[in-house]
Amino acid sequence: MMPEKPKKTIKERIQEAKKTPKGMPGLVEELRKGISEHPPSKEEVREIIDDLKEKGLERHYKEIALEAGIEPTVQNIAALYAQERRKGGEQAPERKAGESQMLLEDKTSGLVRRFSETVRKIFEIEGAALGNSSEKQKELFQTFNDYADDIYEAVKGDGINTLDEEALFSSITGVFYSNFNASYATNQIISTSIEDNKFNCYSSSLLFAGVLAKFGKEMQVVTVPGHVFLLGEKYAYETTSKKMSSAYFPKSDLSERYPIAQVGGFDFLVACSYGWTGSLFKDNKDYDKAIESYKKVIELNPKYADAYNNMGLAYGSKKDYDKAIESYKKAIELNPKDAEIYNSMGIAYGSKKTTTKR
Repeated sequence: MMPEKPKKTIKERIQEAKKTPKGMPGLVEELRKGISEHPPSKEEVREIIDDLKEKGLERHYKEIALEAGIEPTVQNIAALYAQERRKGGEQAPERKAGESQMLLEDKTSGLVRRFSETVRKIFEIEGAALGNSSEKQKELFQTFNDYADDIYEAVKGDGINTLDEEALFSSITGVFYSNFNASYATNQIISTSIEDNKFNCYSSSLLFAGVLAKFGKEMQVVTVPGHVFLLGEKYAYETTSKKMSSAYFPKSDLSERYPIAQVGGFDFLVACSYGWTGSLFKDNKDYDKAIESYKKVIELNPKYADAYNNMGLAYGSKKDYDKAIESYKKAIELNPKDAEIYNSMGIAYGSKKTTTKR
């Protein structure tokens, strides 16, 4: 019988993995093996986290901490980031004082109020579509604010220069992905995202915009077919991308990446809310309410091709083919490269022809 090999500690595995050509996947694999063989204490986990300096490994902290029995709170994440940045030589920004600081606080306060009104309106729209009571809407609204406050406090404690747009967004993204789940999905609105912790581009953009408002950053909203994201002074932020390398890109590259992008203010988030709820009504075969919702989208964002396309689908389901075709034509005018719209319009023409023959 061969003697049993001594089990390696997690720190030993980390050190060895750093020397191997496997890179990040190898390191994560070693971490999981180490945790299963030597369940670490809370103190040991803190030491382990302190040793994880490889870029991008932060997103694995939640899984590692959960396996080790430590709740991965936003405060823990913020402490980790702050520690790593200070080791890298970054210093917390100096606070502005006097009159300039008062003006900044007044501006931020007004921005937060305006954004809060937007969010409240969105919960009303979604609540009507979902059949939520006013009490339920208030509960979800409060939870949203709690989430935004928690992320804000965690990032603020990070010690980053909040005037550095790239660093600020990077920190918010790190805290968010360590506590919430997000993906590029089409079936989520902010109400359902809060309840099941599954965010998409729309609901995560709403939450990110709320956090950024607390830092005095008023973001613009970008809509393209099937997608929504945020635009700052220097960067565009795709909130459903975990990788920092693809989560943001220079604002100057927007037109090249998304030639038919529409840029607007908080009203575009309200428009997105009407769009998502319109799809809920359409899926439930309540086509009149769906069409009403899409018309409200168009009022707020007149060049949003998806709204015209979806409205065409709703009219087609009602067998109102003339209005369906009219909607598709407008959608094609705004988004001439979407083959699905042409296909839908062709179906509408065919259905109209068949109906006329009868």
